[in-house]
Amino acid sequence: MRSIGRLLCMCGLMMLADLSFLQGQTLEFVVDEVSAAPGSTVNVDVKANNFTAIQGYQGTIRFDTSKLIFVSLNSPTAGINNSFGNPGQGLIPLDAATFTWVDFSGIGQSRPDSTSMFRITFQVKANAPAGMTPVTLNSSVTQLAYSVGTGIITPLVNQGFVDVESSGLEFIVEEEVGLPGDT
Repeated sequence: MRSIGRLLCMCGLMMLADLSFLQGQTLEFVVDEVSAAPGSTVNVDVKANNFTAIQGYQGTIRFDTSKLIFVSLNSPTAGINNSFGNPGQGLIPLDAATFTWVDFSGIGQSRPDSTSMFRITFQVKANAPAGMTPVTLNSSVTQLAYSVGTGIITPLVNQGFVDVESSGLEFIVEEEVGLPGDT
């Protein structure tokens, strides 16, 4: 009798260890990794994986204003019409923007993996130093979350960046050394 009890207990623990079958896979946002020259305009797409029966999502985008100038946010995918809060609007700081999308049908929408959910356009400052500058999703202004109809869930995020390329200009200053007696 004890062995049957142990067996049932072990089976119960194994089922509790992996409950992912109850809610499917977790929504994942993937922020592009792009390269751009100083002074150029660059698009950073935020794509989604495991976008199945999603009823809504929201969050905050953060970026470095010492290297990037915000230009715009848009929804490049038909049927995904995000609402955006731009930098400096209301309580949104200048280095952030917010996004929200809701499916009002009540049944949720599904999209193939790597579908672009929204696009943020930046101008790289002309004097931006070379190197990577992060473009991140988080909950700093609006909570990063999504819904499948049973409360809110935190998505996975693969953060991105803009790699500012070297301007290619190097200045070499040579010091002129005079000879004794030169004036």
